Amino acid sequence: MKKMEGSVLAKRFPCLVSRLEGVKAAEHETLWSSGVGDASAVLDRWLESLDIDPYSALALSGIGDGRHLERLLDSLPKGCAIFCAEEKLSVFRAFAESDLGKRLLEDCRLFVGAGELNELFFESMSAFPVLEAGDASPVIFAPIFNQSEKYYSEFFLEFVRRFDYWRKLFGTNALFSGDWQENTFANLPQLIGAPDIGEFRGAFVGKEMLVASAGPSLDESLEYLKSVQDRAVLVAVNSSFQALRNAGIDPHFVLAADPYETTDKGFEGVDLGASILVCPFIVYPRVAERFSDQAATWSRDNLLASYLRLKLGLGQGSGLLELGTVSICAFDLAEILACSSITFFGQDLAVRDDGRSHASDSFYSDMKMNRVALERCRWVPGNTLDKVPVEEKLFVYLRAFEQLARERSQSMKLRNASRLGARIEGMPYVSIESLESKTGGASDDSIAKTWAEIQECCRLRKDFSSELSSELERVRSFANELASRALQGAILLESLDFQNLEANESEALPEALKLRDGIVALTESEPDYFKILQDGQLKFEMLQFRREAREFESVCEDESRRSVLELKSYFWALAEGSFRFASSMRR
Repeated sequence: MKKMEGSVLAKRFPCLVSRLEGVKAAEHETLWSSGVGDASAVLDRWLESLDIDPYSALALSGIGDGRHLERLLDSLPKGCAIFCAEEKLSVFRAFAESDLGKRLLEDCRLFVGAGELNELFFESMSAFPVLEAGDASPVIFAPIFNQSEKYYSEFFLEFVRRFDYWRKLFGTNALFSGDWQENTFANLPQLIGAPDIGEFRGAFVGKEMLVASAGPSLDESLEYLKSVQDRAVLVAVNSSFQALRNAGIDPHFVLAADPYETTDKGFEGVDLGASILVCPFIVYPRVAERFSDQAATWSRDNLLASYLRLKLGLGQGSGLLELGTVSICAFDLAEILACSSITFFGQDLAVRDDGRSHASDSFYSDMKMNRVALERCRWVPGNTLDKVPVEEKLFVYLRAFEQLARERSQSMKLRNASRLGARIEGMPYVSIESLESKTGGASDDSIAKTWAEIQECCRLRKDFSSELSSELERVRSFANELASRALQGAILLESLDFQNLEANESEALPEALKLRDGIVALTESEPDYFKILQDGQLKFEMLQFRREAREFESVCEDESRRSVLELKSYFWALAEGSFRFASSMRR
């Protein structure tokens, strides 16, 4: 392993290093070129057969000694990226330790996976340029592909599926970033003075946490949860809150994270009781309004909220890992509160065999949104059933739960009491009956006492309205100035006659370039403000700008004309993103 420590492989793909532990590098005879005759001629014919478009996302079968990969990288059109799979860990180790391998692994266009096709294999997909690339395409290198056709065929299918998932995830982030920042602005008066959840670190040392989600199994868990609600730390997610409250259960905490209106549906017409809302600043604003002084926050990944907290002397906010589903936040919440175990209820991650996806008493059922077509599901092992149907989104969440279970099972006990649910590796199933057989004893007064202290802390939230207004005014002035300069540049270039560009560029272009340089100087003078803008609508606008720039390359052969088109698009992106930011602050 010493050869791997500090290597580029360890820096870019750390999970692969642990996977190679104890693996001996393959001998040269086991690599692809053995017995193929003239390897150089094979590579020439292979490259000639490929038709690769610019900005393609390529899935390559096999790494061998890396020579075919080197040739492919040398011939790639602009904007392409490669994810290369290698079934044999011994072969991959030989490649990674070779001079060629060390050089190729430094190429930022290359991503690699080796061995079993699981989460560790695809660890680097989160960094793959899914938004910049076009469609995912398999690239078959026959000398290696034919050695293990089944493995590489499965790799191609799984890569395309994950590529599509990450594109949707990142695309949603970019597409709705402006809306999420608007939610942050709307929530600031309500949440900036609320305690950060990290302030309650260690509050429930050694206590058990029970987490209620809204899967179909929740229906048969309510009676048990009601019987033990004063002997454990009870956490609901927003979609299960209605069922718990209607069953006479008062959760200590309720997790809500989504920025969409549907997040509020689980609270409409429901008595909130004494529950403490735990939420990020992007949560749908009506939810934060409902809970008023019964809320605690997290803000680590929100640049605007984090910046304001630091400026107001509140310190760095905490973060709860979500991975697309709010139930996963329970892992970090339990760690912060120092709970010794988590037992999940209604965490089915599957639908019933009749297609029902949620508990009977949930807003999903109320709105007739609780049915999934079974033909859209894959069937996986269940907790008590041989196989259960899991739709694609839930399958991704299932894998996320298994990843967290592997990481957290050493520090806390994990169990799943969802009888109808999918089996989660690392989170053993436990029946309600076995839990009831161990239930007994009096209420835990220490939990009630600590919860009362947390409630009081939330009620005594601080008022930062004056300081907040001053800080926001400075950010708004920056956004207005940036929008004004960018708009000037965009209008200036819109006035150009692109059919006679040389005739009028002498006056307009120098002025446009001067505006561009002024914008660069402005953003460099206030880097924190610019980063905040880039976390909102500007993120989407700049993504659109990059896409337009690629299109200009294919439709405009004249370099000077293309440069002007790109600069005009750049100005419009900055103007629209900055204007949306400033407008959001006035709402």
